[in-house]
Amino acid sequence: MVKQVVICGDSFACGSGMEASHCFEKSFGALVANELDVPYKIYARGGCCNYVIYLQVKQAIEDFGGKEKPLVLISTTHHSRFTFPSDHVTDAYNNYTLADVEYHLHEPYSVHCGLDRREIPFTPSKEPKLISETLSNFFHYQSGEGPNLKYLFKDLDAKLSAIKTFYAELYDDSIKQTNDSGLILMMHMLLKDAGFPHVIMTPNNHSDRFIDKKNYLQNDWGVYSRKYPDPRNSGHCDERGHQAVAEHIIKHIGKDVS
Repeated sequence: MVKQVVICGDSFACGSGMEASHCFEKSFGALVANELDVPYKIYARGGCCNYVIYLQVKQAIEDFGGKEKPLVLISTTHHSRFTFPSDHVTDAYNNYTLADVEYHLHEPYSVHCGLDRREIPFTPSKEPKLISETLSNFFHYQSGEGPNLKYLFKDLDAKLSAIKTFYAELYDDSIKQTNDSGLILMMHMLLKDAGFPHVIMTPNNHSDRFIDKKNYLQNDWGVYSRKYPDPRNSGHCDERGHQAVAEHIIKHIGKDVS
C-alpha cells in the first residue's frame, strides 16, 4: 500500500508552464498522488540535467529510507544538459549531494514567484556548488543574444570561457547520451536496492531497456507539449497533458507498485 508519492525530474515534473499558484497541484505527480489518496513531495527543478535528477533520487532514498517506502516517479530529461562546479568550489574532490545544487533561481522556488513561491525541498548550501543548465541556454548567453540569462550563470563567471572551450573542442553528444543512460539505470538500481517502488519515464525505450519492465514507462513530453501547449508558450504542456501522463502512470502501475 503506497503511503506517499515522491516526484523527481526537471521542469515537467514541477509543472512548469502552468501558473505557479497551481503548478505543483496540477502536475502529473500530484494527480497520481490524488488518485492514490496520499500526500506527495516534489524534488524536481526546471532546467536540470540527469545528474541532478540522480541526486534527487539519492536525496529521496536518504529522506525516506527509514520510513514507509514511497512510490518514486522519475521524469528524466534530455542529455544535452550539463552540471558544472560553480566558482565557489575550491576542492578537487567533493561528495556532492542535492544540497549543493542551485535551486533558488528557478521557478517555482525563486523569490520572483512572490506568494506562489515553493519551498526548496531540502536545506541548501549557503553557496551553490553545482550549476545545472540547458546547453542551449549556455550558448544563447555566451553569444550575447541572451543577456537576460546572466543570472543563471553568475556563479560560473570565472569558468565560462573554459566551458565554452570544452564544448567547442571536447564535448561529444553521443558520449554524453551514453553516460546519461548509465545514470538513469543507476537510479533504477539504487531504488531497487533500497526497496522503493518506482516508475522511471524516458522517451528512449531501447537505450533504457535494461530497467525492469514494471519500473519503466516510455514517455515523450514533446508529444503532450505539441498537443496541449501551455498558456505561457514555454514549450511545456497544460494540465491536460499532465492529466494524460498521470492516467498513463496509473494504468501502468495498476495494483503492482512494488
